[in-house]
Amino acid sequence: ASLTVFSRVTAQNADMPRIMVVVDEKIDDKDATARKVAGKIENAFLAKGYRLVDKSQFESVRGRDLALGDLNATKAKELGRRFGAELIIAGGAQAVFGEERETYGIKNVEYTADGEVKVNITDTGDILAVASATAKKSSQGKSQAASKALEEIGETLANDLVAKVEKNLK
Repeated sequence: ASLTVFSRVTAQNADMPRIMVVVDEKIDDKDATARKVAGKIENAFLAKGYRLVDKSQFESVRGRDLALGDLNATKAKELGRRFGAELIIAGGAQAVFGEERETYGIKNVEYTADGEVKVNITDTGDILAVASATAKKSSQGKSQAASKALEEIGETLANDLVAKVEKNLK
């Protein structure tokens, strides 16, 4: 029933739904400054013609406020109204130091990342799709290895979500 309500909304607008992406990204339990995962998800949806809620509008909404278990139907509806989003993509991602290895005199640092996000329809609060991913990346520097790992899960989550959302909105 919720999907018919949603398709009616999109038919009236004749343009794509507005999405809001809020992902709490951490590296070694500290807030990540770059939005690697959110950026990959936003770009994937933009490429499909979806409209984004301007990030500066919701800077005050932190990813941790919308951690996976915390985004309920009421909160989704409220955020949808407040920011004009029809879909909210929220979740968390973290990269954690794995190990340091030396190969032929070159030190390499390994990071493991994992993340999970879900897509909520704001007018009903229903969950439209859920995706999770893990990745392991190594590089000569810690920040580069962590960054690569987050980018990889961002890519995986983005592709998975776009496919699931497109299928479920049909």
